[in-house]
Amino acid sequence: MSLYRLFRKLFVLVGVVLFSSLYGLKAQEETRFLKFTQDSLHLGKFSFDNRPTIQKYDFVVVGESAITIKEIETDCACITVDYPKKPLNPNEKGSIRIAFFPYKSGSFEKVFTVKTNGSPKEQELLLTGYIEIFLPNPQLEFPHLIGNFRFKNRHISLGNITNEGVVRKAIEFYNASDKTITLLDSSITPTHIEVLFDETSKSVAAGSRSFFDLYYHPETKDDYGYLVDNIVLFSDDSLTSRLDLTVTSVITQYFPPTEEIDFDKVPKLEVSNDAIELGRVILSRYSVELVKFNIKNEGPVPLKIFRANGQDGTKVVSEFFSEILPQDSVQLKIQIKDIGKSGKQERTVLLYTNDPLYPVKPLKIQLDVRRH
Repeated sequence: MSLYRLFRKLFVLVGVVLFSSLYGLKAQEETRFLKFTQDSLHLGKFSFDNRPTIQKYDFVVVGESAITIKEIETDCACITVDYPKKPLNPNEKGSIRIAFFPYKSGSFEKVFTVKTNGSPKEQELLLTGYIEIFLPNPQLEFPHLIGNFRFKNRHISLGNITNEGVVRKAIEFYNASDKTITLLDSSITPTHIEVLFDETSKSVAAGSRSFFDLYYHPETKDDYGYLVDNIVLFSDDSLTSRLDLTVTSVITQYFPPTEEIDFDKVPKLEVSNDAIELGRVILSRYSVELVKFNIKNEGPVPLKIFRANGQDGTKVVSEFFSEILPQDSVQLKIQIKDIGKSGKQERTVLLYTNDPLYPVKPLKIQLDVRRH
């Protein structure tokens, strides 16, 4: 056999061996993972007593070769993890043990990531629940009584949010009666609000706390400024059969981080004078004062005015305009009304716009009121 044919034969043989090895490794990688009995554990309600709760996630190794857990990342320092450090053989059973140290009352959701040399290389585990804390006087924590339930606030305030995505808030309350009250599945909410109860939180024992999750979809609401919505919940308690609650929010336009914005391609709000001093004026229930603000768009694209919110003692009386074309101007007319007080005052109107520098632009009016 010639040297050429011998080398060629060896080359082909080596290629076959390498291909088979790589294919074999790929096949092994594609079939190695930890199959958990449950990858999500819900602990329900439990008391906050400064002691850790110990949980475990049981698994079996699926695949044709051993797998090793490299590390487990947690999203909170309140969790410690214990797991097998040795390679785990196919079909071998094991468990990951976690210790969760509660640090405050309320609902929680903890995620930790299991990293292995298998495929997928990362798997997520979830731990959720609700931590109750005993207080000798719950009336201090829940001062507002509605029916037989006590709430921390009379209104559910979401604060300042943007239209970027859904907002979730856990609402805590307390059963101030001497009997168990069960919340019903039915509720009345606007289309942009969802109310969800965990099965363990629907029945609220006498003298105990519970919660529900409120999901607010500002993109569905499609409005801006200070907004008020009403929701209605129902229970099997005669005094609290209908539970009327108010939800408030202040929605502004979402903008990406400043470094990602091309400011040569955005609208630019210009106000000739955003603080007008009226000096001394006479107001009464029969008289008003008119103030005008000149607003211009100095940018290359239309400036949208989503809403003009007049606060106490002000009223927007201009014909509504939703956008201002590039280099165009409009006049915003504000009516100043009597609020029953004399002396130096400041009234404010808030403009909600698509200008990334001024998503909310305050227009101020200062005056010294004398009344008839």
